[in-house]
Amino acid sequence: MKEFILLVRLPLEYGADQASAVRAQWTVVTDQWKSDGLFVTSFVFPGESHIISNGGNLSKGPATSDNRRLISCIVLKAADLKTALALANKCPVLAQEGMIEVREIMPRVLQ
Repeated sequence: MKEFILLVRLPLEYGADQASAVRAQWTVVTDQWKSDGLFVTSFVFPGESHIISNGGNLSKGPATSDNRRLISCIVLKAADLKTALALANKCPVLAQEGMIEVREIMPRVLQ
């Protein structure tokens, strides 16, 4: 099994009401992934970001792309990318104009 990271991006105006609307659906999906031995971990990114750019410039606020902000990531096990994409397609925020980016995690060899 390989590990994949699902980067969850939501519209900038996404708020607590939308999150509440899918909370139960998220619980069902993550409980199933846990039951199947696929769920590794997840992280939620509350609050604002502190972004350091070239030259040590610091700014505060969400890092955005296509009018969406990164709000969490989920690490799952899957046999291959096709399977990881099928798992990502179960994320309930997709119905709320959310976007899931799927990447394979490449282990680093420490020397």
